[in-house]
Amino acid sequence: MPQLEFWWPYWPNWLNPAYHTMKAAKASVWDFIRECPRAGEIKAAYDAAGLSETEAFEALLTALTFNAAGAGNSGLNLLYYLPLFDGAGLMKEDDSLLTSFCYELLRNNGPPAMFKMGFKDRTGDPEDFTVVRTSKGEEFAIANGTWCYINSAVLGRDEAHWEVPHTFRADRFVPLAPAEQATRDPNTGVEPRPSVAMGCPLGKSEDEAYLRHAHCCVFMHLIVPFLKALTLELLDYDYRLDRDTESVLKPLVKEGAGKKGGGTGKCPFAFNISADCMKGGVDLTEDCTPPVRKQPTVVYFNRK
Repeated sequence: MPQLEFWWPYWPNWLNPAYHTMKAAKASVWDFIRECPRAGEIKAAYDAAGLSETEAFEALLTALTFNAAGAGNSGLNLLYYLPLFDGAGLMKEDDSLLTSFCYELLRNNGPPAMFKMGFKDRTGDPEDFTVVRTSKGEEFAIANGTWCYINSAVLGRDEAHWEVPHTFRADRFVPLAPAEQATRDPNTGVEPRPSVAMGCPLGKSEDEAYLRHAHCCVFMHLIVPFLKALTLELLDYDYRLDRDTESVLKPLVKEGAGKKGGGTGKCPFAFNISADCMKGGVDLTEDCTPPVRKQPTVVYFNRK
């Protein structure tokens, strides 16, 4: 958890009000875990793993909060889409569809990421630049040391990689492309795996040589299993969103859905995720979610 730190003079943590706020928040989360319906399963799991309660809860807290930018939009969109997805139950029986749905959540994800172009500082030499080639073959000479702001959600809508990129298709990644595939296969139509929002390419998650020389977060390996488990958990409940949220979402559901947008795929669900239907800005958790007027009110009914 980030907190304000003073470089000089030294300021003990316990004198910082944020420190006590965070301690109280963590204690509240831990109390919630201890009292939740699955507390017994959680205890059995960390006992079997030889972890103390503190170690287990710290690990859970890290999993829930680490790299929120990499999963924030995906988790919120998961809550938005499931009540509108008539074929959602298919995912309980079809792991390939469930996996595809989760990869598609990640393809439609923000926020803008930032990196320094050129890999070296500017020297003042007019010839000190890096040539960048786009997926359309265009070339740009960018002076080294220039700060470039890259919107990862826009990268996830590159027509050179994904067909009908502004449509959310639950079965887009059926079949799932080989990890090493970098572009859309023109012969089979199979599309490459997307990246986690801050630029970690999921297709490189098993490439040891790449991982040794790249800055990738640990959530790169955890995000798909996490979303799959969360989706399966939500599928065990009947729930709905508030009426205001539904009024915004329902017009975005596309008729005749399925792979290639024509109802020929395994899944009757597609959703309009074009820029004019999504939020914009620099909010880490809401950039690429529908512009509802307020946070969704989720009403849980009986477990299925």
